[in-house]
Amino acid sequence: MRNAAVDHALRARAVKPTLIPVSDAVLRMFPHDPRIGDPAQELHTVMMRDPNWGSLLRAMPLLGRRGDEVLSALCKIYGPLVKHDITAKCEIYTQAYYGTGYGVDYAVRPGYDPDDLTLVIARAHALVNAYPAARLTTAQVDWLEETLLTFDGDVYQFMQMFDIAGRFSQKISHVHSRHAITRRFKKAHLAEAEVFLEKDPYNAKLMHIVQGVAFQPDFEVVHDSNVGVRVVDKKPEVRDLAEERARELGRQLQLLEFMGRRLILTPLAGSACADYAIQMSYADDNRYIFEVEAAFENAIAYADRPSIMLDMYLGHKEGQAEFYAFRDHEDLQETWDQIGEINYASHVLCPTLRAYLLRQAICPKDDRVQHLCPAGPSYDEERVAAMLDEARATPQCKRIVSADPVDLMYFPVPVRQAIIGWE
Repeated sequence: MRNAAVDHALRARAVKPTLIPVSDAVLRMFPHDPRIGDPAQELHTVMMRDPNWGSLLRAMPLLGRRGDEVLSALCKIYGPLVKHDITAKCEIYTQAYYGTGYGVDYAVRPGYDPDDLTLVIARAHALVNAYPAARLTTAQVDWLEETLLTFDGDVYQFMQMFDIAGRFSQKISHVHSRHAITRRFKKAHLAEAEVFLEKDPYNAKLMHIVQGVAFQPDFEVVHDSNVGVRVVDKKPEVRDLAEERARELGRQLQLLEFMGRRLILTPLAGSACADYAIQMSYADDNRYIFEVEAAFENAIAYADRPSIMLDMYLGHKEGQAEFYAFRDHEDLQETWDQIGEINYASHVLCPTLRAYLLRQAICPKDDRVQHLCPAGPSYDEERVAAMLDEARATPQCKRIVSADPVDLMYFPVPVRQAIIGWE
């Protein structure tokens, strides 16, 4: 994917080298491919042709590693070329983000503009990263808290502010008793984050920010004289169980959607495959209980310790067997209508036997390899033993009973088969 992105950026530069978004794309690909060339030269070309603050700002993460003196020189060279000379603004930003100064509040620096969000972010970044937490005044902490909860910026600024909120939580909240800032940040900016995510649906950081927030109970901010600012979940006078279940189901479906996207981004990562398979297995929506096979196959195939995933898979098979036993229950008819026809032997019994026999082959009773296997299975051994006896007596499973362990192994399937609802 990264190579394809580099190719796209280079082709775009060949077609439209004067377009600023093209130069942005080329600069962002610099760490990943030597074909990009020197980012300083790319920046120079843009700034000589179309001087603008955005290009300079977006090049800083790449050029900042060369030292704040280099960035200061770039500010002096290119700052006067931009409309409304941004030299002072550029210097404050580079010092706050890439300088070596400590204990500086940039609000007192000449050129600081409290209405310029770029400089506001620079000041906030310096206060949470390069300022002693115990020396922060109440006014400074109040300003940080209010700014984090009320700012309005683009997606790049949004990401920066979320990082600042996380640093506030780690470094300042316990010193000044300002708790739950990240939770409050997510709640305050949920609508913005959802819009950003809609435009960039595979952005892992945005998914992390959005995930679960809409389904959390409402809370209120409490100013407690003993513990400072904290949040307390609001409890309704009368519990609405249907609403609670709908909220939980919505949370699970969103989680599965996001896990599926992460799996698309990292299809070879055993942890991503495992997370998706396990979450699907535990989901309250039983429509998908028999559609998790491909996800588990990849989770087992890519696992660092396949015995653990085999145990999880056997636990899932146990759950399938229990659910199948209630297939005629009147309360489940709608769900079973959506599931369709299931062959118990081929869908449940034979896969259970295969997984169990492979686990036995991986985990023989040999002390030399016990470190590869967990201490005990994560399923009901009696129930699974009964399923195994039934499988051994089932003609459809005959081939598995006598199979060589190598033939029982799991091999990856295309990720589109592992993700439910892939279109």
